[in-house]
Amino acid sequence: MSVAGVLLCLLVGGCAEPYPIWKKLDNAPFPIKVNALVTGNRNVLSRQHILMYEDWRLSFGSDAPTATANAGCTWQVRCEVEIDHLRCETGKGRQENCSLRFDTLDEACQLLMERSRETVRIACPVDIIFDAVQDRRTVMKPSLNSP
Repeated sequence: MSVAGVLLCLLVGGCAEPYPIWKKLDNAPFPIKVNALVTGNRNVLSRQHILMYEDWRLSFGSDAPTATANAGCTWQVRCEVEIDHLRCETGKGRQENCSLRFDTLDEACQLLMERSRETVRIACPVDIIFDAVQDRRTVMKPSLNSP
């Protein structure tokens, strides 16, 4: 980032990393349940909220969405992360089970309709919120007894 870009970030109140979701996916203990996805304009997909992508309405399916990745996945090569158990509906009322695929090498995302096999390329979410009970990763916190 240029010096001007850094100054603008500081003046505006801080900048997020360009692709924080990829780092989170890199450390995820797959398979893992997903509680929510957050888009670049801060819309949320969760049990209570739907998202619109083109003419598709995206919602959680009847089962909790689960994120999986191909075995032996490394982030220096193409790796697909998929979130299953989603529901897609068109404005015309057509409904299908669908999934969201993340291509880590291209940093690209698409919706995949299960029955029709139609794909819709979408802007990738900027954050993913995993089920706290399943996500047992710890965060290092400073000790209160530190000198």
